Amino acid sequence: MMPNEEQLKKEFVELIGRHRKLIEFLCLRASYGQENYYRDFMQECYIKLLVAMSDRKSAMSEPHEKIWVYWQCRDAISRFRNGLKRFPKLLHDDLFADSLEASREVSQLTIDDLSVCLDDTERHCFFLMASALPDDEIEHEMELSHSDLLLMRHKIKKKIHHFLEHKNNGKQQ
Repeated sequence: MMPNEEQLKKEFVELIGRHRKLIEFLCLRASYGQENYYRDFMQECYIKLLVAMSDRKSAMSEPHEKIWVYWQCRDAISRFRNGLKRFPKLLHDDLFADSLEASREVSQLTIDDLSVCLDDTERHCFFLMASALPDDEIEHEMELSHSDLLLMRHKIKKKIHHFLEHKNNGKQQ
């Protein structure tokens, strides 16, 4: 190895050590807990960070470095996710973004646990969304127009958010 490569390797290992929790959090959140996606996202983040480090000209302060790592990983995850045909498009952000402050017990709920607050039609739609079907296939399967699907998605999100708030408040008392 050339000395330049050795120095880059050392800096990369140190960077990963300093920001491992952030990288793991981003990958876990983006993968919805699915291990195969999680590993792929981690690998993509590492590759993106290594390439970006080799292009970077100067060192950064700790707060700037953390922001830089965050955006490099977000970009790597987004690019990789966009390359996947059947990845559930923004399911986590769409349905659970308002519940990020939920207690640990609430965050461990499964899709089955969450679906108890939905009626049969909404539950069917929710399972189709969770199984990563694109919107047009869900519309066809459920015989809905695009606007009806958007309305149904909004109702599901609202009911799940209310359910999680109720569940979270119950655990805190």
